[in-house]
Amino acid sequence: MLKKFASIEVNNYSLKYFLLSYNSQISEDDDLPKVICPNCLKKLNNTYDFKLLIITSDSQLRQKSFLQIKHKSNHKESKTKQRQKSFTCKQCNKTFKYKYHFEVHISSHTGHKPYVCNICNKAFSMRWVLKMHSRIHTGDKPYKCEICQKTFRFASALPNHKRIHLGIKPYKCTICDKSFTQIGGLKNHERTHTGEKPYVCEICSKRFSEMGSLSRHVKTHNTERTFPCPTCGKLFVDSAHVQRHLKTHLGEKPFSCDICNQRFTVKSSLKVHMRIHEGIKPHSCKICGKSFTQANCVVRHMRIHSGETPYPCTLCYRRFSYSHHLVKHMKKEHSGKTAENDKNDHNQMHW
Repeated sequence: MLKKFASIEVNNYSLKYFLLSYNSQISEDDDLPKVICPNCLKKLNNTYDFKLLIITSDSQLRQKSFLQIKHKSNHKESKTKQRQKSFTCKQCNKTFKYKYHFEVHISSHTGHKPYVCNICNKAFSMRWVLKMHSRIHTGDKPYKCEICQKTFRFASALPNHKRIHLGIKPYKCTICDKSFTQIGGLKNHERTHTGEKPYVCEICSKRFSEMGSLSRHVKTHNTERTFPCPTCGKLFVDSAHVQRHLKTHLGEKPFSCDICNQRFTVKSSLKVHMRIHEGIKPHSCKICGKSFTQANCVVRHMRIHSGETPYPCTLCYRRFSYSHHLVKHMKKEHSGKTAENDKNDHNQMHW
């Protein structure tokens, strides 16, 4: 604006006019000259041009930076959306962020598992899953805790373990405020509030809240009983069952029913007993639909349908479906008799 004044007689303009162009506060009685010389005008023009350059440049730089940031943001969002949409299962429309998760999922539809363990023949859809599986056979545990020197097969287990040393328990129960180092521990704990037991024994239909409890229980069906009770000689699958059984000899019954005052050696027996008062019968026969409070009751009941007689009489060759039927039979038919005498009597009857 002030450049046009250079071609005009500056003496024809007052200083007040130029100063107003800069939004400066002036006064008529400030004792300053009423006119401006050409040298001062040149300096004034240069100053004004510099000010305009700063304003213009600042505006341009801000606009450029904004566009760059916006472009990067849009590019990042576009890339994220593209990445999220690029791994979509055509069969179930499920989307994945990462390619290997997508490939593992696809194998659930195709059943294609080209990577086979040469030791146990178990097959996997991904090579890296087979590699981790092989550590079970080799015993390789490459991840070590620097605090207690405990080793782990998988890297993901190490940070979870370190929370024990650090006292970090980020997973908190919303019902009782109890905290846990791992989310799996929280989920198992929450079932104590809900009563959920998703793990079912395929042999006797007994249900459990934790997979570990089910695994230990299955051993009672499949594993040889090699742990004897030091008092009565009864065999069990592990030492934990022996310790629990010993309470029956010691007479310890610390768990009492609040309704009928019946006492039990273990807490789990009390929980099962409470179903009688509550009318809960979670175990049912798959053939006739009859329900029972305990899983072992279903096992005994199934003998009615199968005709199984696992309790033989050692004196007369008769067999029974239930142990108490055998006891009743022994008292009625063979009281005071030895096995040899009764077998001779039984053979003479057939002659």
